[in-house]
Amino acid sequence: MVIGLAKSLQKTLGLNAAIQSPTAYDWNMVSQIEARCQELATLSDKAITAAASELRETELTRTESASSGSIGVARGGQRRLDPASNRLRDETAVVHGCALVREAVRRITGKAYFRVQMLAGLILSRGCVAEMHTGEGKTLTSAIPAFMHSLRSPAVHVATPNAYLAARDFEELRPVYEMLGLKVGLLPEKHAPNASGDAYQCHVTYGAGYAFGFDFLRDELTRRQQPSLSLGQATMMAMRGQILQSGSMLQTGHWCSLVDEIDSVLLDEAMTPLILSAGSQQSAQAGKLFYLAGKLADTLQHGTDFHIIGARGKAHLTSEGLEKAERALNTTDSSGSPGSDDLRAELKRPWSIYIENAIQAKYLLKPDVDYVVRNGTVQIVDQKTGRIFSDRSWRSGLHQAVEARVGVRLSEEKASVGRITRQMYYKLYDRLCGMTGTAAGAEAEFEGIYRLKTVRIPLNRPTLRINLSDRYFADRDSKFRAVTDQAVERHKRQQPVLIGTRTIADSEEIAARLAAKKIPHVVLNGKQNREEADIVSTAGRAGTVTVATNMAGRGTDIKPDQRAIAVGGLHVICVERHESRRVDGQLAGRAARAGAPGSCQFFLSAEDDLIRTYAPRLAGKMRTSADTSGESHGNFSEAIEQLQSARERAAYETRLAMMRQDHDMQDLLKSLCYRTDG
Repeated sequence: MVIGLAKSLQKTLGLNAAIQSPTAYDWNMVSQIEARCQELATLSDKAITAAASELRETELTRTESASSGSIGVARGGQRRLDPASNRLRDETAVVHGCALVREAVRRITGKAYFRVQMLAGLILSRGCVAEMHTGEGKTLTSAIPAFMHSLRSPAVHVATPNAYLAARDFEELRPVYEMLGLKVGLLPEKHAPNASGDAYQCHVTYGAGYAFGFDFLRDELTRRQQPSLSLGQATMMAMRGQILQSGSMLQTGHWCSLVDEIDSVLLDEAMTPLILSAGSQQSAQAGKLFYLAGKLADTLQHGTDFHIIGARGKAHLTSEGLEKAERALNTTDSSGSPGSDDLRAELKRPWSIYIENAIQAKYLLKPDVDYVVRNGTVQIVDQKTGRIFSDRSWRSGLHQAVEARVGVRLSEEKASVGRITRQMYYKLYDRLCGMTGTAAGAEAEFEGIYRLKTVRIPLNRPTLRINLSDRYFADRDSKFRAVTDQAVERHKRQQPVLIGTRTIADSEEIAARLAAKKIPHVVLNGKQNREEADIVSTAGRAGTVTVATNMAGRGTDIKPDQRAIAVGGLHVICVERHESRRVDGQLAGRAARAGAPGSCQFFLSAEDDLIRTYAPRLAGKMRTSADTSGESHGNFSEAIEQLQSARERAAYETRLAMMRQDHDMQDLLKSLCYRTDG
C-alpha cells in the first residue's frame, strides 16, 4: 500500500519518482575520501583548521565569481545565487572537504565514520533526501553536508523536529565545526531577539524547524513596518546594492537548509501553517462571554441543539440551538442579570462561535490527550509527538473556551500577524536536503513539491528486528490488559520494554496498570521534570520498562546493554496504529538499532482513534470476532493498511490545498502591487 500511495502521488504530480540506490560512482568517492583521510592524519589540529578555512574561502570565491553575472536581489535585499552555477567546482574539493570533516570528527569524538555514513554525507551534500535507518548515526553524518554546503553558502540552517534535538546536536558537533573554522549558533527554545540574531550571524545555525519559520515571519513583520517605496525606487536601490532596513532583522538569507527527520518537518508538521500571533487586550466584560457560553453549552442537547460534523469533530449549532443562544445573550448582562445587552458590545466574533467553541471544549477536546492543565494554564499537547507546548494556543477564542471549562484564568486572545506554510517557507531556500529513516511512500511528494531526489542508504549491519504480528481487541480495556500482561512477562526474563502510546492519558493508564502489578517503570510523556535524554538513556537496560508517548520515537538513542542483548534486546510495544505508517515505523525503529537484536508488536482495538473515527464497520467486525478475553482472532492487517493509505492520501491533499492557497494569495498580492504601482 505504501508503494500504491507513492504511485498515486506520482501520477497526481506528473512524476516518475522512485527511491534511488547509491551508484558505483558514489562508492568510489567514499574510497577516495578514505584515502585522503590517511594523508590528513599526520597534520596538526591547527593545520586541519587552516586547511578547512582555506578550502571554504576558495570555494566561496569561486561560487561568487561563477554567479556574478546572475545574482539577483530577493525580497528584503537578500542576494540570491544562481543555483545552476552554485556548485562545488570538482571532485577534488568534495573529497578534500569530506575528508576534513571525517578527520575532525575522529579527533573530537574518537569515533570513526562508517562507510555508509560517508555515503549519506555525500548524498546530502548533493542536495537530496537520504533515507538512513534509525540508529545508523544521523547526527554525526549531518556534519558532512553542513560543512560541504558552507563551502558555497554564507550560512547553513540545520532544522530539527524540536528544540531538544537541536540543542543536543549543537552541543555534540560544536567542537567539530570549530576545528573546521566555522562559527556555529543555536536558536533559543523560546524566542529572544538578541540570542536569535547572534545565532543567525554564524556559518551554521541549529534550531527547531518551526523556529526558522517563525523568525522569518518576524522579519516580514519588521519589513512591513519599514517606509514604503515605489517600484522605481526599490529597483534603483536593488541595482545599487542598497538595502533599506529600519528595523532589526534576524535572518541573513535563505541559502541552504539541512533538515533532520525531514518527513516530520516537511510532511507531518506541514499539516498546519505557521501562524505568528500577538496578544490583544481583553476586558473583564469580554471574558464573561466565555463563561456564559460554557454554561449554555451544558444545557444544550446533542442532536437537537447541535451536531458534531466531520470525522475529527466540529460543533455546529442547529436552528433550535441558535435560538437558545440568542435568548441567553439577550437576557443576560455582565453580572448575570436579565434585561441588558452590555455583553453584545464585547463580541469579537458571532455569538454562535462562542457557543460552538464551548461545545468543542466540553465534548471534543480531552485533558491529557489534547491539552494538559499545568501551572494554572492550559498547554497544548502536540498530537504527533506527545510534547507539551506552553507557548501555543488555539485560535478564534477556542483556547479561552477551554480555559473557562477547566476553571483557570483566561489568557489574552491572540491575533494573527503573519502566516506561512512550511512548504512555502522551505521553498525559499536555494538548496534543501534532509535525512530520515522513513522516506518510503513520501518520495513522490519530496520530488514534486521540493524537487528532492530520495536515495536509500544501505544498513551498516543487517537488521535483526523481529516484527511480530499485530494483535486485535474489541475494546481499550482488553487491549491494555494484554499490553500489561506482555510487559510483565518480558520483564520477568529481564528483557527491556518500551511501550509507545499516542496520548498522555494512555501512557498514564498503562503506568497505573503496571503499578498495580508491582512492575517498576518510568514514564516519559511531557509532564516529567527530568530531562528526556536521562529517561530514554536507561530504556535499553535489562529489566527496564519505559512508557512513552510518541516523543520517544524520534531522535532519541536507546542502547541495550549486554544483559538485555542476551535476552533478545529491546522489545517495543506499540499501543495503536497511526494515520501515517511512517509514524508507526519511527516507533518500531527504536528496536534492533545498529544491528542489535530486538522485537516489535502492535496492539489495536476497535476503540482506537484511527479505527473508531474512520472505519466504524471495521470496528464492528473486530468486536464481533472477539473471544471472551476480548481478543479478536481475525486478520485485519490488509484493512488497516488500506485505511492508513486513505488517511495518508487525505493528508497529502490537505498539504496540496494549503500550497495552492499560498500560491493564490501570492498571485493576489502581486496583482494588488501592480495595480498600486500603475
